[in-house]
Amino acid sequence: MTAIREALTGVVANKSHPVGVHMLFDPADPVAFGFEFAYGGRSVTWWMCRRLVFDASCGKSVGDLDVTWWPVSRTRIGLRLSSPDGVEEYSVPTAPLLNFVRHTSQIVPRGREQKQVGDAVDALLRGVSS
Repeated sequence: MTAIREALTGVVANKSHPVGVHMLFDPADPVAFGFEFAYGGRSVTWWMCRRLVFDASCGKSVGDLDVTWWPVSRTRIGLRLSSPDGVEEYSVPTAPLLNFVRHTSQIVPRGREQKQVGDAVDALLRGVSS
């Protein structure tokens, strides 16, 4: 299976500045999906979010370490990214984000993530012991 990369349009930083964002999912590492943020046409930062944390955020605020999600409206989800350098908040369109997350579930169904990661580790260890 190959990794998927989809543009997420309509992301706004700090309630005013449009931001270029790509969502990324690699079936070889199915526990999380990522966001690549671009400013001025170049990639400047990369963030990962566990799929289970995103699922738990539907309808309430929830966070995992440095990524927090919360509902803003029927059409927008809030995203807060925290690091030692500061905090950035985004308003993300709900529909394309949910479609992307559903797509990741079609590739690797919920509950199969750990088995797939475990199988990959076992294969790696078999290769090392050979």
